[in-house]
Amino acid sequence: MPTALTNLHQPPPDWFGRNWKWLVPSTILGIALLIGAFFVFLLGLMKSSGAYSGAVARAKTAPAVVAALGSPISARFWLLGSVEVNGSSGRANLTIPLAGPKGSATVYERATKTEGQWHYDRLIVQIENTGEEIDLSETAAPAS
Repeated sequence: MPTALTNLHQPPPDWFGRNWKWLVPSTILGIALLIGAFFVFLLGLMKSSGAYSGAVARAKTAPAVVAALGSPISARFWLLGSVEVNGSSGRANLTIPLAGPKGSATVYERATKTEGQWHYDRLIVQIENTGEEIDLSETAAPAS
């Protein structure tokens, strides 16, 4: 009988002791969601830059890229790189995946912004299936 009496006089567990089974996983999930939202926010910032939109527009309208990937061409969700803008100047170094009905490709971009205009120092579209590289840089000779 002494055991039953000691159990009656134990204080009830505190709030954390009663709720840890849902609090710990919820906290971990909340932190993971915040980190994911932060990365999606950063992707949105990069995709809203003129360097990104200009490179994708050039690739979508280049006859050689359209011939290799088909039409319509769309940019995939994920991209890598960096964009720095300071007023009317800036730099961008991006890797942008593209997809079309005939296949996929990757755009490698290095651009500088001077006086508010983006200039594509390096804009290469590499076709995934063939490994062909299509140069869309401003310094490249026009494709025939």
